[in-house]
Amino acid sequence: MTAVAKRPHLACLAALGAAVAACASLDPAGPLVTDVTGQYAGVMAIHIANEFETRDDTLRAVVSLQGNMLPDRRVFVGQYTIAPSDSGGFDGEFRTDSTFLLTEFGRPPKLIAGVPSIRELYPWCDFTRLGLQPVYGGVRGDSLNAAMYGSLPCSYHLEGGFVLVTSTALTLFVVAVR
Repeated sequence: MTAVAKRPHLACLAALGAAVAACASLDPAGPLVTDVTGQYAGVMAIHIANEFETRDDTLRAVVSLQGNMLPDRRVFVGQYTIAPSDSGGFDGEFRTDSTFLLTEFGRPPKLIAGVPSIRELYPWCDFTRLGLQPVYGGVRGDSLNAAMYGSLPCSYHLEGGFVLVTSTALTLFVVAVR
């Protein structure tokens, strides 16, 4: 009866040893992700809407990425270029499901707010007060996409010298191919 009681204990020890060995072989640089290095040519589609206007605009853009950065392979760094005078950071971090979280787009401190070409399209809107949800995107094969949703105040000059500030919904999609 003593021998029977020891067998389940040995099975637990063997399982524990296998688990420890699996943890010891974990790569500290993170899991391998698809290499996204390259230049992606595409379009930024922008939609704003409030009670006074609904407007859609597009900008041609090139996004250059360098992926699999050490010490953390999940990180990529890059740059967007809309015009020779408008370029800035386009950085992010891959998640485990081949999507990414965009951590920089334009000049900090806020995503989008530091992109001059977008601000120039809507000078009556205050991009410094842009409220933005986390920005997720993905890379599938040679296609890159990201979607941004937020709101910001925009000012409209009315008759009689009145200025009305209203909340404006902003949607921005980036779609590009390598």
